[in-house]
Amino acid sequence: NWSDEQAIVKAIQKQVAPIEGWCTPEKVDVITRMVLAYRPARIFELGVHAGKSLCTFGLACKAIQHGTVLGVDSWSGDDEINGIDPEDQPAHYKNWAGRDLTPYKQLAERAVEYLGLKDRVEMWAMNSEAAAVKLAGETFDMIHLDASKSRTQVPRFIDLWLPRLRVGGLFILDDSDWQEGRMAQIHLRLQSGDRPYCVELIEIRPSLGSWFSVLERMR
Repeated sequence: NWSDEQAIVKAIQKQVAPIEGWCTPEKVDVITRMVLAYRPARIFELGVHAGKSLCTFGLACKAIQHGTVLGVDSWSGDDEINGIDPEDQPAHYKNWAGRDLTPYKQLAERAVEYLGLKDRVEMWAMNSEAAAVKLAGETFDMIHLDASKSRTQVPRFIDLWLPRLRVGGLFILDDSDWQEGRMAQIHLRLQSGDRPYCVELIEIRPSLGSWFSVLERMR
């Protein structure tokens, strides 16, 4: 029912609005509708920050009483700039180098508790590689990549996590308007003969904030 779906979207937009972060109302809308339509059992997010998109996934799962979300973030500024050339991206490097981001972890934990999502959302404080080892053999129905934007890390993240997305699952790529995001889109579409690895379903270009793409794994 469209009116029921619209009501859920509006309610979730209102609930996550106070949470710090870059998950725009347009992105909240798309994430919510994807969860309502696809009914994923298991969702993975790399790059939690203060938990705005993580809680959006969790609230959508709560609305349909189905699915759980795992968010992974090291909350380390040095991890954020790993692989970034300070001369190539000086502002990004200066903003994150050496920063302790655990206050954002605490904000995310408080948001999860306040919104009643402890039975839907789990968070691990570790980097991508450590999480990949811990999750050996597990697969997901949706993966949201919203971590570091370095040219060396983005392909590595995709190589680590795309194989853990089931065929037919959705890969949500944040900051697709960044140069690194464009590179990631190409990496996600690696060809084998005439069969694409992923196909882009939609690219959202919000009035404020970065673009993001939704791709489906085909093989």
